Amino acid sequence: MRVRQILQDEGPVFPPAQGSSVICQFSSFSTCDEFLRRQLRQSFSAGSSLDGSPLGLVDELEFVWPTVDEVRNGVSGYRHGGSMPAHLEKIRKVPAEVLRTWSSPHPDGDPPLVKGRRAAMPHLKSFMRASGDGRQLHWMCLTSANMSAAAWGRLQKQDTQIHCCHWELGVLFTPRTLSARKRCNFSCNDACLAGLAAATTCRDGKNEDTRASVATLLTPRGWEVNDSHVDTAQEKEQIYFPVPFALPTSQYTNGEFPFHTDGHWPGKPDRFGLTSVRG
Repeated sequence: MRVRQILQDEGPVFPPAQGSSVICQFSSFSTCDEFLRRQLRQSFSAGSSLDGSPLGLVDELEFVWPTVDEVRNGVSGYRHGGSMPAHLEKIRKVPAEVLRTWSSPHPDGDPPLVKGRRAAMPHLKSFMRASGDGRQLHWMCLTSANMSAAAWGRLQKQDTQIHCCHWELGVLFTPRTLSARKRCNFSCNDACLAGLAAATTCRDGKNEDTRASVATLLTPRGWEVNDSHVDTAQEKEQIYFPVPFALPTSQYTNGEFPFHTDGHWPGKPDRFGLTSVRG
């Protein structure tokens, strides 16, 4: 609910949402039932584009979760799966079309960061709304929250209260907050709040909200080189974000299967000869 409120309060600052998607990348696959996905989808779809229209509800969330082969071929093999808890019965509650691979190559070539991290399985948790072509981010949230009702909370009593079991910490990056980047560093003190206030004040000193004119673009790092899709004027307002997987994301193909810690693959040993997390 906090993410939803912040996105709503930002005002009309986000790029048009046509064809965009909400991507959830995490390292623990827990409660992912349809009820929770619907609530998260509603919250993560909040916000307004520059023309004042709502960004709109996405059809479904996208879950970036490594396949069995990606974990097996990673630098640590199946051992790394020990830090990616997931039971098959939990994963099966999610429609197959929701799942996205971690390291599938982009058809136009991968940014350097993606190439460098392909063999390293993730432990970070990143949530974002991205354009359909994967070249622009509406917002990004780096957080400690995995995919579970305990971490994100669940609305109850006809959405009049929220029940949340965990304390989680996250940072939400948006065009408006990043427009103040030259006025202050990221901080948790009054100076930072003053810098954000200055970002919404006109140059002539009038206390007017100028959020509607903010057009800072959040762009996945790697696309900044020889990018013919961005003109010179926009480049000055770009901030490049290090997204460690290819955008747009790739669905599982035939034969690819989500990694799960209770799995055993005797016919597919990793480079260390192990056939499961347990050995």
